[in-house]
Amino acid sequence: MIIYPILCVAILAVFLVYTIQTTRKFIYSPENAPKTRFTLVLGAGLKKNGQPTDILADRIITACKLIEKGRTDYLIMSGSIRNGHYNEPESMKNYAISRGVAASAILIDGNGTTTFRSCVNVLQNQNPKDILIVTQNFHLPRALLIARAMGMNVFGVQAIIFQFSALKKVFWSIREIFSIPVNLLRICAYYLGSNMV
Repeated sequence: MIIYPILCVAILAVFLVYTIQTTRKFIYSPENAPKTRFTLVLGAGLKKNGQPTDILADRIITACKLIEKGRTDYLIMSGSIRNGHYNEPESMKNYAISRGVAASAILIDGNGTTTFRSCVNVLQNQNPKDILIVTQNFHLPRALLIARAMGMNVFGVQAIIFQFSALKKVFWSIREIFSIPVNLLRICAYYLGSNMV
């Protein structure tokens, strides 16, 4: 019956709305973000030429502004490395350097295959007292939910420099509806010591 898929989507949408409402107080602009030692920049893919996609460039530029404004000391570029021609964190690092960030202020996480994995890596490698996460508004609630569920004192910074089409925003928002429950399961598995995460 068609009512069951609709009901499932409605329940997932409630999860998303709840997550948005409970995390919005932790979201800032680059200008008023809390001062932290580390900022996590989440990967979002590369173009065929190896350069960051527009959505990723948006995040990197925003993170660079945090360095410029003295809101953070280190940028953690977290992404995936698939082969010799696809190195997301290295591309992120080079892009930030091209915008004036010192190489010594950039840390690399090449195992950031998902938002959840990026958060786990930061917790295990840096164990920060507090941290900023840079990504777009549609993604911030989920990233904050994961990091806070893992005990991190985390704040989100909006990447809003680039403008994206309404179609892309709708697609990304729908994706979040399904991603949040999946990550709740990952959080449970993490605390249970499962290697499913």
